[in-house]
Amino acid sequence: MGKISVAAIGMNPVDRKLLKSLFLLSEQNQYGFELAEGDQADLVVADLDGLDDAALQAYKGGNPGQPMLHISIRGGYRDGADPYITKPLRVDAVFEELNKLSQLRAQTTAATKKPGARKALKSAQTASISDASAPSFEPGDYLIGLVQQIVAKNQDSTISLSGYGDITISPKMGIYVSAIKSDDMEDVYRLPASNFSVTAINEGKFKSALMESKEKQGINELLWQAAYFASEGRLMAGCLRQDVVSLDYWPNITRLATPDNAIGICALLTRYPTSVTLAIRILKVKPEEVYAFYSAAKASGVARATNRADEQEKAPEFQEPRISRGILGKLFKKVKGL
Repeated sequence: MGKISVAAIGMNPVDRKLLKSLFLLSEQNQYGFELAEGDQADLVVADLDGLDDAALQAYKGGNPGQPMLHISIRGGYRDGADPYITKPLRVDAVFEELNKLSQLRAQTTAATKKPGARKALKSAQTASISDASAPSFEPGDYLIGLVQQIVAKNQDSTISLSGYGDITISPKMGIYVSAIKSDDMEDVYRLPASNFSVTAINEGKFKSALMESKEKQGINELLWQAAYFASEGRLMAGCLRQDVVSLDYWPNITRLATPDNAIGICALLTRYPTSVTLAIRILKVKPEEVYAFYSAAKASGVARATNRADEQEKAPEFQEPRISRGILGKLFKKVKGL
């Protein structure tokens, strides 16, 4: 089995050496991971505690589609796009996530290197785009519209649903907490917006909700999930069949709701931005899959239409303080005992 190079970005020199030692010494290194000398590699481990948002997005922009693992004292909830591990790290967790990324990378490569795939893409890109309309939905009719309004106003708020519970959102922190059972959320996303009530809250009330909740998640995850389930195979208003769609980075398809052919859709739109109509033809998938995927990707800020002059808006950039500390020192102690 060949080696798989792993770039470490945002890490201080000491932590890089410890990660390199982990790859060399651990018997759990089944895929033959090795630390890359520079930033170019097959996979990436991004230490968010030593990396600001601008640097992270700049790296992703220069390396589209590259699988990435976030590590942080606070988790990877800033954009909700990549798998993450919260410090202090566990050796088995590190290799479990890297192994998943390796498999994802292999599937991605296969999806874009099928015989005739590039030829089909080239010919399809010159084909005429169908003007046929697609079924659509208004985000304002569902929970997704309420979340979008809260984010646009940048006002901490609580969305309440009688008989279910509350969803408390902080656009300023880029996170939300939910008191609604996870098993009920799919149905909640599909309910009419009129079923909910929205209340603006202060920072203190959000912190109280945060303390009571067992888990916080990124707002972009909420935007994705709410748009995906509201879509039910329809395009969100503002998304068009002729949009030439580009993914800025891969959504975390292990955490988010996605169609069966999500890997192929991600691989195509990340490497070869193309229209919704042509993506359906090239991948030979049901239109409903691409409509739902694009709606969720657009709502969460993962996708943009490169052929539209007004398509400059981005998902909100959520800033948070950075903490630099050598957490991998604890990891090294475990490595020596393997």
